[in-house]
Amino acid sequence: MPTITFTAALGANLLLIAFSLLITLIVVGIWFASRNPYCKFDWTDLILDPITRKASLTRVLQLIGGLTGTFVIVWHTLKLNLTAEMFAIYLAALGVSEGFSKWVQLKYKVKEESTEDKSN
Repeated sequence: MPTITFTAALGANLLLIAFSLLITLIVVGIWFASRNPYCKFDWTDLILDPITRKASLTRVLQLIGGLTGTFVIVWHTLKLNLTAEMFAIYLAALGVSEGFSKWVQLKYKVKEESTEDKSN
């Protein structure tokens, strides 16, 4: 029975293509969702400041950091050298990032309206 073995170069190329496709799908999803008047979830909140409605450097960098960190974890998982310490650091970084965002919102009394039900 023939077997297919992936070389590191082929695996890296497939992973790069898959990751690029994922980012493209996210961007297209944001674009389509922003055009839908019935969508309760505003995808543009991933990059826009809720008060000024302009691109937020913090949100953009948090999104890029999350995508990059996820890529690194997936990469090491596929190479079979992901350690428990690496995964713990990844989870801690995501948790600290989200916790810091919520702390800043509470400190400056920023009310997040993007997830509230506006159907009434």
